[in-house]
Amino acid sequence: MSKTIIVAIDETQLSSFKQTVDSLNSDLCMIKVGSVSFNAIGHEALTYAASKGFEIFLDLKLHDIPNTVKKSIEGLISLPIGMMTIHTSGGLEMMKAAKKAVAGTNIKIFGVTALTSLSDDDTSAIFQRTAVNQVKEMLDLAQEAQIDGVICSPHELDLVVERKSLLSITPGI
Repeated sequence: MSKTIIVAIDETQLSSFKQTVDSLNSDLCMIKVGSVSFNAIGHEALTYAASKGFEIFLDLKLHDIPNTVKKSIEGLISLPIGMMTIHTSGGLEMMKAAKKAVAGTNIKIFGVTALTSLSDDDTSAIFQRTAVNQVKEMLDLAQEAQIDGVICSPHELDLVVERKSLLSITPGI
């Protein structure tokens, strides 16, 4: 996980995915494969990117009961991935189960604190608190669960920096 630029590829056709990968330099960036490409293309997207020398960030934002998340991750750890995402709102036990699933591997677990598309009205309706307060609560849980880091808005980086044990990734906006 040495690259600071992560390029998201959201293609649904393998040919387009390969064309995009081929246009990039693995020395300069890593590749994020999210649910769009993973659901459409599957494992082949990951193996192709890895064959071209790219580090891979699998962004599936898993969110389920702890045992299901653990088993889902166990089914993915043989793939060439360096990091993957879960939703921190899945709770402490789910995050711990995710960490347990990657034990003995070099895969890092990153938690999504709150989707950047959510407004304060949304977070108030869903979580009964503002987006910033939701992020703070999720950061506390992420730190307690000892996951590797979080995905957060650039506006929330100062909240992450206070928690030295967490790495952070911010989406390009």
